[in-house]
Amino acid sequence: ANGGLIISDDLGSKAVRDFYSLGGDSFSPRLVARDAFLAGNDLLYLGNLAADQLDDPYQAALRILDAFAQDIVMIPCLPSWWMRQSHGFSRRNFVYIRI
Repeated sequence: ANGGLIISDDLGSKAVRDFYSLGGDSFSPRLVARDAFLAGNDLLYLGNLAADQLDDPYQAALRILDAFAQDIVMIPCLPSWWMRQSHGFSRRNFVYIRI
């Protein structure tokens, strides 16, 4: 929005853990980070983001970054015709990540 930076809240917070654990699913730091990124955050606060209490948050962050680096494909943020016509964007301005 107007050239600003969007920063996520703590993705390892209890509220986020509870939300992603609904229905008995196991908590997936990679899924949380991916969803936060696709929601439009430019910077992700990975703070205490770990799979469980025995998991090291630093190692979890490295696994998330590794997964992002390995799963790269092109996904346009907005319809390409609209970006080219309205904002002069080209293919270089697309977000690259596999979902």
